[in-house]
Amino acid sequence: MKFTLIITVYNIDNYLEDCLNSVCEQDLPVDEYEVICIDDGSLDDSTNIIKKYQSQYSNIILISQKNKGVSAARNQGIVAASGEFIWFIDGDDMIAPNCLKELYETLCKDDLKILSFQYITVSEQFSYNHDMLPCSNQSGYVKTANTYVSSVWQKIFRRNFINKTFNEHLLYGEDDEFIFSLVLKEWPIREYQKIIYFYRQRRKSITHIHSNSINQIKLENTLWRIRHYLDNKGILIQNASHKQLELINYYEYNLYAVMLINLGKLKPFCKQQQTYFRILKNLGVYPYPIQWKRMRMNDNPMLFKIKLRKFFTELIRLWLPIRAYFFIFNCFYYLYLSPSDSIGD
Repeated sequence: MKFTLIITVYNIDNYLEDCLNSVCEQDLPVDEYEVICIDDGSLDDSTNIIKKYQSQYSNIILISQKNKGVSAARNQGIVAASGEFIWFIDGDDMIAPNCLKELYETLCKDDLKILSFQYITVSEQFSYNHDMLPCSNQSGYVKTANTYVSSVWQKIFRRNFINKTFNEHLLYGEDDEFIFSLVLKEWPIREYQKIIYFYRQRRKSITHIHSNSINQIKLENTLWRIRHYLDNKGILIQNASHKQLELINYYEYNLYAVMLINLGKLKPFCKQQQTYFRILKNLGVYPYPIQWKRMRMNDNPMLFKIKLRKFFTELIRLWLPIRAYFFIFNCFYYLYLSPSDSIGD
């Protein structure tokens, strides 16, 4: 078995057929790849749609579980997988038709353990069609695959290289933690210079919902990840190469940027913000001794061009006019002007 495609499914009956059509129209025989659909307790017609495709394609496997979250669903898929390589796919997204054969040849040619690739963002109304071939054309919508931490669906993993599972206690950011440890072991990783994934942006998806309670959970998850990272930082940097140290450095700054973004999405000047600032201060993270000013922008383009831009965009969107400027001034005062305890270089 060459590939295991693990598709997580939860209440996406409006988009699931697009996804299943894309994984079924491939250039490998059905006995050379399997499609494991993990139904995470869907309440809509998703289960019946999968069963309909099961009757037509012998390589589709359905595993149903009570609603436990995407991490638990992916872990179920890892246990059940028998393919040489694993590709995690979100059930509302699509992959390019007839791409598996070339991907397999690329993975085997240099005995790769991880392969990263390019993707394109499509609208909520986008429908799968036969013309979505693998493409290397660069357009304004193309997101370049990066060798740092990114979404788990943006990489293909050799199954016997995966030595950990997703953290089922994290509701957000579980991709980063899972990928970080694997990429740290295998550095640098190869990039496949073609667009083979179609990421659907849905306004009602959990990732894009902006509510105070969800943002609070995101912040709590990030705080947990910061604590976990700081506890293990010493172990990570032992005998690390220059490139691995670069990745560790990126992951740290990424955590703090995500923390600031999520903190800025909470209700302004609420008690939760005050509580989190105290927690961060106890962790030695806030007021954060700004090491960004000692970094060149080209050392970490993903952080500066995306994370910080998103952070200030969210501030202006949520708090204009006065509150945004007050919070920005507050951050820069602590980060640049006031003395603070260092968390170490």
